[in-house]
Amino acid sequence: MKRRARFEIFPSADGWRWRLIASNQLIVAQSEGYSTKSNAKRACTGVLRAAMNAHLSDEPIREAAS
Repeated sequence: MKRRARFEIFPSADGWRWRLIASNQLIVAQSEGYSTKSNAKRACTGVLRAAMNAHLSDEPIREAAS
């Protein structure tokens, strides 16, 4: 069976976090700490939805002028 990328939600010292595990089992992204498991799950779902509509850009993010 071919492995697929997956999100994991796990407890940490500062609450709950999510991480994205690539199909080769390497961690490619990890979140900040969330106070509840449901908040971490909600954030993970938001990232997944955003990624579905994302495009690749090699343009740097422009900082707003102060």
